[in-house]
Amino acid sequence: MQVMTRLLIALLLLGCATSNNAEREHRNALKHHEAAQLGLAVDLYRKALSHKEKPMGAYNNLAAALHQQTLVKDARKSLKRALDQTPVTLESRLNKSLLRLEAGQYKLALKDCRSLLKQKPTHPLVNLVTGLSLVLEKVENEKALSMLKLALSSQDTAVRAQAHFARGVIYSRIKEFELAASEFQSVSRYRMDAIAHANRAIALSKLGKHEQSMQQLARAADLDSNAPQIAYLQALLLWRQKKMERANKELKRARTLTPEYAPIFELDAQMAIEKRDWKRAITALRKVLSLNNANARAQFNLGFALLENNELKAAHDAFGSAVKLDPQDAEAAHNLSILSKILALP
Repeated sequence: MQVMTRLLIALLLLGCATSNNAEREHRNALKHHEAAQLGLAVDLYRKALSHKEKPMGAYNNLAAALHQQTLVKDARKSLKRALDQTPVTLESRLNKSLLRLEAGQYKLALKDCRSLLKQKPTHPLVNLVTGLSLVLEKVENEKALSMLKLALSSQDTAVRAQAHFARGVIYSRIKEFELAASEFQSVSRYRMDAIAHANRAIALSKLGKHEQSMQQLARAADLDSNAPQIAYLQALLLWRQKKMERANKELKRARTLTPEYAPIFELDAQMAIEKRDWKRAITALRKVLSLNNANARAQFNLGFALLENNELKAAHDAFGSAVKLDPQDAEAAHNLSILSKILALP
């Protein structure tokens, strides 16, 4: 099961005074945002930003709320406006790093963070964002855990919550599921978080604690029934339990919630491949690649589905793309070599 990660833009929520209407609306938006009432928060942030004098931090906070709603493109636009508006401060430099992470520029974000770390080696927020950069770059797990532990010393409960979340992601990645479940549980000490409950459900499922896993998933759905990540996970667990009709129903619901969440279509492809429904698998995998054409595993699976559907030239091209993305994939290279000979290609 795939651990669900997310960027920590919401960490940098900025407070405001209440000296005029725009700032009062911004303050009200913050209250709704912190209560996870994202729709109301977005409306109030936009209302605050409709004034001539824009409240400081409102674009940043709007980006956070939009990102939590998985409206990634709108979130990026808002965060760029925030960077234009905000003076050069520690927070704005961290926001820049977060924007790089959002754009998938993990190495650049890590470079920015390491520069900040030299100036502020014990700053909890700097350590948190640097740790997140390491998490997303999938390198130096032990160093990331150490930095995130330092972030737990912050007085800011949002920072501590996010540090626990990121540590849970790392422990899940290295298959320490007991520790992962504990870290995701710790998030709930600071906030009600549907994604943390969902990730705890994944960890518990890996430990064979299926009843507890389903309880955690039910809590996640209660907190945010319209989150595509939750609907995806419900479909995944139902599929693992061979409850195919319900799994397909949840998967269909997940697709209606967002057209941009790649794991939904990866699961659709897996289910189709299991049923040997090659056309459905091809459609799903092409959707995955339209969202991220650097997904080597999706390229390989597309090649496999195309080959089974007797589309040899297209399969050859897909395996070729897989090899370019992952030169260590011996199976993709082997399939590419065989198809090149069959098609008499150089």
